[in-house]
Amino acid sequence: MGKRIIGCLLLVVAIAGLFIRHTMLSTMTTLKKEQEKFQQQLTTTQDDIQALAGEISKENQTIADLTTQESRLIEEKTSLEGKILYPVMVSHRGYNDIAPEESEISYKKAVEDGFTHLEGDIHLTLDGVAVLHHDETINRIARNPDGSRLARTLKISEHTYEELRQYDYGIYKGAEYRGTELLTFDRFIALAKELGVEMLHVELKQDLNADQKKALYEITQKYGMAEKTGWATFYWEEFADFDLFAPEAQLEVLAGTFRPNLIETLQALSNGKRKIIASVGPGVSADNIVSITAAGFDVYVWTVDKASDLAYYGNLAIKAVITNKSSSLEDLLKAEPRARMQVVTSELQQVTTSRSTAQATVYTLQVKQFKQNKRADDFKDKIATRKADIKQMKQHIQVILWASGAGAALGLLLFSLSFLKKKEKANEESVS
Repeated sequence: MGKRIIGCLLLVVAIAGLFIRHTMLSTMTTLKKEQEKFQQQLTTTQDDIQALAGEISKENQTIADLTTQESRLIEEKTSLEGKILYPVMVSHRGYNDIAPEESEISYKKAVEDGFTHLEGDIHLTLDGVAVLHHDETINRIARNPDGSRLARTLKISEHTYEELRQYDYGIYKGAEYRGTELLTFDRFIALAKELGVEMLHVELKQDLNADQKKALYEITQKYGMAEKTGWATFYWEEFADFDLFAPEAQLEVLAGTFRPNLIETLQALSNGKRKIIASVGPGVSADNIVSITAAGFDVYVWTVDKASDLAYYGNLAIKAVITNKSSSLEDLLKAEPRARMQVVTSELQQVTTSRSTAQATVYTLQVKQFKQNKRADDFKDKIATRKADIKQMKQHIQVILWASGAGAALGLLLFSLSFLKKKEKANEESVS
């Protein structure tokens, strides 16, 4: 009886195992479907990632192209800035084309006309007053109060300032300038300060001693114009005294068209503190200008009054042009680069904006790509989990299948044994 019960129990267990196996097979089928679904989603996500990578690559190429374009425009803009900034226009003796030269009115008119650099010449009177005048005599421009020419030659160095003041220095240019006085250097510097002039270029016309030069320099210091004043002379030995009181002062070496020892002189004057200028006259060759600039020195050219000359020198990398004409002469040289500058500036702004937009787009795409990569990783984890679950499920099913089979076999064996024993007993009873 016990074996039969045990056999029944084993058969029940076997049947239960088969049911469990069926359930596990159904679960495994569900897991496989989920795995296939996740695999499809992973494939779609990876396609999206690849598409995003393509878009990012395309945008990065756009950024590279725009960066190259931006660099080219910046380089062109820098070149144009140089062409617009230089050469600087210097008003020679003030706006003397319309007003009395080296007079207060001529310098005022020069600034009104747009000049920021002024040029003038210095002579000392007999009593040591520095005045603005080009010639060593006043006869070319000075007149008697009634407008008549002077009867005798009057040298500035041989007369006092008060003696020279009795003459008219403007009427020669027109009745509207009657009463123009001889301009002192002190008033010239003060006027430049009042007018906001950026730079003065002063030529020493006489052989002055160190104390006289120092006195002139101190006048520029008095008005805060020392750093905005360049000192020029044809007599280069005159520059030596500036080492004593103004080692940082700008020196402008006047050289006519050229001199054999010009570059050597420029180099000798250089002390690492001051700026040295080669100031050359009309007719200087392009080769000489190139040799000066190649030696590391800036070049000024005087006196340029024709548009054709200005255009010629403007293409030779000179820093300043000294002229008797209006500053509007500069427009003939700089009109084209100024117009081009407007175009380049506009294009540069557009390119910069486009590059910034492209960079923002790349950032947005990279964020999307990051999220998609994370999503892909999640799908990979889920697929891996499903694979592990399915593998484990298969192992469990094999165990259950084996256990069910063994249980069923054992149960049947016990039933058979029980049946045989019962039959044997019945046979014994029938015999007895």
